[in-house]
Amino acid sequence: MFIFGDLASDILLKEMQHELTEDDISGAETWLYLLKTANDMYTSMGKYLAKFNFSQAKLFLLMILYTNQQLREEELTPSELADRTNVTRGTITGLLDGLEREGYIQRRNHPYDRRKITIYLTESGRNLLLSIFPEQLLRIRTVLEETTAEERNILIRLLGKIQTGITRLE
Repeated sequence: MFIFGDLASDILLKEMQHELTEDDISGAETWLYLLKTANDMYTSMGKYLAKFNFSQAKLFLLMILYTNQQLREEELTPSELADRTNVTRGTITGLLDGLEREGYIQRRNHPYDRRKITIYLTESGRNLLLSIFPEQLLRIRTVLEETTAEERNILIRLLGKIQTGITRLE
């Protein structure tokens, strides 16, 4: 993901300053800083998962399947997984193919509708998830160690407001 560097965003904002309000400039700076932070988090997590020859998308799929099975919810189809992870049907097929080849998931016939297949986390997938996740939690703790619980709660509320704003764009 490409994110403007500090210099590029500063130059662009100064160039447009005569057309912008102070709120516009503050909002743009906030947005760019948020994008840079998200990109840095994504990159860091990707480097960690690369040690396992794994991707974030695959990890998120294993987490969804694990949670679904723990809660004993209805079986998930590939299209439902695509919707939950916000990827295309083609992308989910490729991810599931890789996870199946690696022995982390299994495709099964749907118990009530023979036209559908459902996706299950295998014991190997569960073990991988449970071996990766504790270290990831430690990494998260390290990143957030200079924040208080109250600050994290404020951040969560602020990010919720941003999420609400994003839905207004669609």
